[in-house]
Amino acid sequence: MPKSSTKSALEYQPSYDETPEISSTEGSILGDEEDTMDIDTEQYDSESSSIPSVQPMLVKTPMLVKTVSKKSQPKGKATASEIEDIFRKDLNFRGAFCFDKTFTSVPNPTLRLAGPGHIGLPVNSSDLLAIKEHARPIKSDPRVYARAEDAWKVEPSKVAFDNPAWVEFVNSVAEEVCKALAIQSTKSKPRCDLKKLWLQGRNSILLLNKEKAPNAAFAALMITLPCAFTGGEVHISHAGMSAAIDQSRDSLSNTHAIAWYNGLTPQFKPITSGHRLVLHYQLIHTTNSPCPTLSIPSKAIRRLNEVLASWKTSARRQDAPRKILYLLDHKYSTANLTEDGLAGRDAYILSVLKGVAQNTGFKLLLAHVELFAL
Repeated sequence: MPKSSTKSALEYQPSYDETPEISSTEGSILGDEEDTMDIDTEQYDSESSSIPSVQPMLVKTPMLVKTVSKKSQPKGKATASEIEDIFRKDLNFRGAFCFDKTFTSVPNPTLRLAGPGHIGLPVNSSDLLAIKEHARPIKSDPRVYARAEDAWKVEPSKVAFDNPAWVEFVNSVAEEVCKALAIQSTKSKPRCDLKKLWLQGRNSILLLNKEKAPNAAFAALMITLPCAFTGGEVHISHAGMSAAIDQSRDSLSNTHAIAWYNGLTPQFKPITSGHRLVLHYQLIHTTNSPCPTLSIPSKAIRRLNEVLASWKTSARRQDAPRKILYLLDHKYSTANLTEDGLAGRDAYILSVLKGVAQNTGFKLLLAHVELFAL
């Protein structure tokens, strides 16, 4: 029996009418040897909002980026080589654009507010009333919009933490954020500045797009303290990538942290029950090195558009590739082989390719590749 393993793969295919149909039992993958391949996959319209999982694709030899056609042709090799070069040089971002983590054991901050005094955790109903009595309704602030009456804020000058271990915990979270966002904390030496304390009740929504950040701030960090609530999912997007973060699970007992690069606009879904109590920090760059930023890969997008436009123009040529395969970094189950199921660099590359495919008229597919050693 041949040994086999399953890998995830990204398949790239032009969608224009001139491209001949490919039999599901024909084709080869360009390499040192002629290898046969069975394809059993389904296409999807790259303009759709999601990518369905597909059936396994059987291939004999793995390749990073290679063209699929009946014969090895110079044009196919050139196209694949150019795309591989773009992935290697211009899409080499290894970090994430946002961060989220649930903490089950953290020091009690011994939170103290001007007016009500110490606030216990998890927050009880009497402390919630005390916070509201001394906080400012968000609806009265033109820079922030809340859809309901039950949304409040407290300025940082009125917030104190009487447990020094809390500051150490926040700094350790900032280190984790920097690692996840591919920021060298030793060069940036970030400082965590408390910006606001937010309290959200039922049906409230925060829109922070009008909140101006300091010039040296490169990321936002929100730490949700133990307080029972449901709903309030946070959606963050960048360059076609998106993350949906649910902080409500075990919200009564756990502490949850989310962070994102400045310049991104998180969208908060309404709280459906209970209250969410959030400490909103800014990560401040403190050295003379360049301030960390998250840029759109404009060079890679431009180069990919040029390569695919050239490929499309030469589609009727005999030596033009019909498909290009790209193996993903991670393995995925059939259920997770979707646009939302990809992780890390795989999600990043897919998001870039999806936008380019929509602009150039190509089809983008996901497939499983099963390798056999005969």
